[in-house]
Amino acid sequence: MMKSKKTQFILLLLLLYGNHFSQMTSDTLSSFLISPKPNTFFLASDKNINTINANSNFYINSHLSDFSFAIDGKFNSVFLTTSQQIYRNFHSLKLSIDYSIYDFFSPGLLVFRNYYSDNNQNLLSNIEENKFLFFSKLNYEQFLEISPFWGKSQNKQYAIIDDGEILGFEGKLGNIEFENIQIKSNFQYLDENISPRFDFIRDVNLSINTQNSEIFTNRLEISYLQRKKDFYKNVDSATATHFNILNNIESRIEQNTLIENKLNFYFGNSSHFEVVGSVNFENVERKKKYIFTEIATSSTFDPKIDKLQLNFIGNYYYNSSDFSYYFRSNFQNREEIFSVNPIEGIDEIFLTQRQETEHKKDNNSKLYLLSSGTEFSISQNSKIGFSLLHRKLIYNTPSEDNYDDRDELLSMGKLFFLERISHFFDWNISLEGSFNHIVYIFSERSSNNNIKRILKLSTSSDYHGKIVRTQNSAEVLANYTVYDYETFSGNLKSFAFRQFVFRDSTFIKIANNWEFGSETYLKLSEQGQFSWNDFAQKPSQYIQEVFTEPKIIYNNSTFFAGVGIRLFSLSNYQYEKMDKKMESDYLSVGPSFEASLQLFDSISSKFYGWYENIYKNSRFDKNLLNFNFSLSWKI
Repeated sequence: MMKSKKTQFILLLLLLYGNHFSQMTSDTLSSFLISPKPNTFFLASDKNINTINANSNFYINSHLSDFSFAIDGKFNSVFLTTSQQIYRNFHSLKLSIDYSIYDFFSPGLLVFRNYYSDNNQNLLSNIEENKFLFFSKLNYEQFLEISPFWGKSQNKQYAIIDDGEILGFEGKLGNIEFENIQIKSNFQYLDENISPRFDFIRDVNLSINTQNSEIFTNRLEISYLQRKKDFYKNVDSATATHFNILNNIESRIEQNTLIENKLNFYFGNSSHFEVVGSVNFENVERKKKYIFTEIATSSTFDPKIDKLQLNFIGNYYYNSSDFSYYFRSNFQNREEIFSVNPIEGIDEIFLTQRQETEHKKDNNSKLYLLSSGTEFSISQNSKIGFSLLHRKLIYNTPSEDNYDDRDELLSMGKLFFLERISHFFDWNISLEGSFNHIVYIFSERSSNNNIKRILKLSTSSDYHGKIVRTQNSAEVLANYTVYDYETFSGNLKSFAFRQFVFRDSTFIKIANNWEFGSETYLKLSEQGQFSWNDFAQKPSQYIQEVFTEPKIIYNNSTFFAGVGIRLFSLSNYQYEKMDKKMESDYLSVGPSFEASLQLFDSISSKFYGWYENIYKNSRFDKNLLNFNFSLSWKI
């Protein structure tokens, strides 16, 4: 009997929303009403150089008898303390209350507010959105939830306040099972008529999972999104006089349809093969409401973009206790067509001119990707492995006036070895290399053709003893970029970039709950002109970067605190012949403090701050206070 009820209801749903199910998109549906989640409060603030950020988010949901109450708020402020003081404020607040009359029916009220302001003193410096809604939550057999709503909306934009009605519904279809088939769906329908503007959303997502046996599963995802948003725009005086308006209205209309299917084949517990295919259609266009055809030019027409993307993926994975392997392949074809909407009453010469301008942007790209990797345990404590990647991009533009056509080839490889020397000490080493070749097809851009070769050798270790814990890493990187036609181009020269980086984090236990140590890194880099044929470099720039922060730490199960000295140095050298001469020097030094607190598994707080005494070229420049603070409470 249960299955027949579900069948009847699904047929009814398909009849009601069949036009949405026939064409659907990839965007995840965001609920207009308040979605249930854990009660939390989060507060964060930070100051870095001249920028101060303050954030606060909270969600509270409470039940009293048959009443439910929820509030969801987000507040964000940014202050730029430069010579010109700049601030930006944004907040969003939702407040709802509902009463459960029956298990399947709960009417309620929702108050919603978005607000943005800054001190730029223009028409977009103050934007408001306020909504007051009546809604009802309807549940059927615990697998269908639908919430229709109706109310009033007020929107302030360009110093103009528009009022109107808002209506729609949203909901979801839970797990519906027919033997080996499982169906899920969510949907949203919204109309907001804030005359003279009109916004809407049509959003549906459908998921069908099939499992015929333990060796085969299939998931089909279908989604469709259609969205329209109206904005006020500046208008020229002739159009304003002709239509008797203060501002024009521009609509942004978006449609997106995605169909994706994923097949999985399992061969025992150790390996499986997956095949994924998807097609994505997207259309974005802009439309102005008021167009004065007598003063029209080619720029009067509204642009639109049509996009089509196809994806095919084939992956194989194998895992066992001492050996793992993967092989991945991906093909992607993407096409973008730019055009304009014709307007009756405008000379076709202007239409042709604008169409030609837009069609220059048309493009088609094909991406081929192959990657493979393996990891093998040569002993209980040792592993060795490698990975390879090969990618090819073909980018074409149909227009004869667009010279961006190019081919890109990228090959990468990595060989690594990991060793657990003891229960306290791990060590690894790796060698990576890449080869990237970019070739522009037409001579107008061929001066950018180049080959980039990168090599990197890195090693790291991790020791955790009772008294000492230390993590160290070092890497050497070399980048050789060679332009194919640098002799014909005075601006682009082949170059070599070499870099050495060492990082260290070491702490020593000096008493119960007390440690002393430091976090340090050293970065040395050099860049200069390079000849691949002679494999010779003429250095031009050398940079030395040093950071260290020795500190003493107290740490127990609930409280952590550290006090130290923070030093950062950046020195820039230029080469004259083969001699280095300092061009600039930056030094920052000062005390630092950090602390964190954890209470009752529900409250956590963190703070890190430092006071800088800044010197430039050995001369005192200024003092700066920087900090990061956060507080989280799971209510």
